[in-house]
Amino acid sequence: MIPVPDILFKNISEEAVFKIHEAGLCILQAPGIRIEDPKIRERLCDRGCAVTGERVAICRNCAESALSRVTSRLALTCPGGTSVNLQPNYTATHTTGGMPYIIDRHNGRRRYARSADLISLTHLINGLEQLDINCAMTYLEDVPPDINQLKQCELLLRYSLKPVYVGVSSPRELEYIVELFRVAGTALPPTEDSALGILGISPESPLYFPRSITATIETAVAADIPVVMLPAPIAGFTSPLTIAGSLAQQHASMLAFTCIADLIEPRSRLIYGARLAFANMRTGNSIWGLPEVGMAAAAAAQLAHHSGFLSDVYGFSSSACTSDHQAGYEKAFNGILPMLAGANLISGFGGLASLTTASHEQLVIDNETFRTMGRIARGFQVNTDTLAEDVIVSAACGEDYVTSDHTIRHLKAGEIFIPELAFDDIWQGWTSPDDDNRRRARDKTESLLREPLENSLSRESEKEFDRIMAAARTALTR
Repeated sequence: MIPVPDILFKNISEEAVFKIHEAGLCILQAPGIRIEDPKIRERLCDRGCAVTGERVAICRNCAESALSRVTSRLALTCPGGTSVNLQPNYTATHTTGGMPYIIDRHNGRRRYARSADLISLTHLINGLEQLDINCAMTYLEDVPPDINQLKQCELLLRYSLKPVYVGVSSPRELEYIVELFRVAGTALPPTEDSALGILGISPESPLYFPRSITATIETAVAADIPVVMLPAPIAGFTSPLTIAGSLAQQHASMLAFTCIADLIEPRSRLIYGARLAFANMRTGNSIWGLPEVGMAAAAAAQLAHHSGFLSDVYGFSSSACTSDHQAGYEKAFNGILPMLAGANLISGFGGLASLTTASHEQLVIDNETFRTMGRIARGFQVNTDTLAEDVIVSAACGEDYVTSDHTIRHLKAGEIFIPELAFDDIWQGWTSPDDDNRRRARDKTESLLREPLENSLSRESEKEFDRIMAAARTALTR
């Protein structure tokens, strides 16, 4: 986690934030939200909302009442011992989730990802100090679709030494995921309000909550597992082409999600998971390297803060298909904007080709990029010691800056950034054209993967995991 003491960048003004928030509240009422489940519609009606068929006009009082119970702090603890305290003025990180492809680290070719890949990615993430939460990076080709998210969760809970993040879309699958969380959670100390990980749930755009999604929300919230709300509109296709219009529609979906969760548990632990996408309008494909991604993410972080939520946004995203210059500059500008705007979680680590392809090498490079961004966000202090007037006087009298206690002390304190991957000397210090950050990233990857892979579960928990997975395979697979 990186401390960001103040919001250093406002992508939009406070007046603009207020206007988008108000637009979201208006959208809740007209056209309202399509909700399939009649029981959810009935309960919203009891709270003063108007229902016409499957369409619910959610009233302002209902939304504002739910917002009054939103939490802006969340403690996550892993059985392996790592804790992450999500809170204002701090930015934490997690990887991209659910990518179907991976770049094979041995031959450099893209292929479908398998279970062994998710294990090796998890192993690598355990050793990357800038990555706080381990998201299930890949969809698994070797696992049936009916239990794919469950298997992703199982592998993370077995091998991750950090809190986990799993996407879910099936209420039946989620029942077994909840069981895995329960078993793994027995190893946690009895810390109040601490959670093993978080779940991501995506309603459909525009403004639609199918029965399967509301059932998934009910199961997750009833189990007291924190949830990231993940509406994912595509500007120009499932939301307005304008950034402001898409943000307003996305915000309305967030507010509706909050109202639904509030019916089940008034103090549900929800995170504002903005996933506004933009498309190549010539092909219709969603692309994630555009500057609008960072701009929209920064604005979403401001909207989340205005409404009292923790925020989770994309930032380390790129359309590049390899770890090249394009990946570098797209991830940098899309990451720094939401970070300086106060985002609490930034996603996208390890993803290429518009979030479809995982890469071990890119994980290591993104880890270093975020470390660099953290130095930028930390800024520098201006006080008597740092102004160093006494040191300047001493130097004027013949003392040496390089060997002074002041220089050594501040060098050790990190006043000057020292990269781990990037070349930081002049031409004469460069050994060869092959000596670049990609080679160093590959070397670091292999070094970390040579470390023993730990299993954070006890033998009793492993047996319970095996039982749960066997039961799920029998009940869910066709």
